[in-house]
Amino acid sequence: MESNFGQEIRRLRLASGLSLRGLSARLHVSAAHLSDIEHGYRRPSDALLERIIYELSNVGSNATELMLMMTGLDETTRRWAATTPGVRALLHRCIATGQPPAELIRALDRIYPPPPGDPTKR
Repeated sequence: MESNFGQEIRRLRLASGLSLRGLSARLHVSAAHLSDIEHGYRRPSDALLERIIYELSNVGSNATELMLMMTGLDETTRRWAATTPGVRALLHRCIATGQPPAELIRALDRIYPPPPGDPTKR
C-alpha cells in the first residue's frame, strides 16, 4: 500500500544516508510511526511534516511537492470542506478542468499569494 508520498520520504531518507531509526530519532517519533508513514498507513501531522521537510532539506525535500503527494484530508481541511458552502463545487471544478493540482495551486498563488509562514512555500 505504499503511497507516492511515503515512497518519496523513503527515497529522501535513503539519499540523506539516514536509517529509519536515525530519521525517526531526529523527528522524535518511533521508527514504527515513520515506517507507517513511508508505507502509506499513516499521514504525518502538519507539525511532523514540517520537521520531515527540515530534516531532509539537504537532499532536496520540497514542501509543496511533498504536500501534493499526500492523499486524504487532514482534520482541519475535512472540517472546512464539510462546513463551507461551495467547497464541493470548487473540487468538482478542479476535477472537470483536467489540470494537474499543482497547476491549479500555482494559478491560485498568483491570484492569492500565500500568507507569510505558509509551510507550502519554502
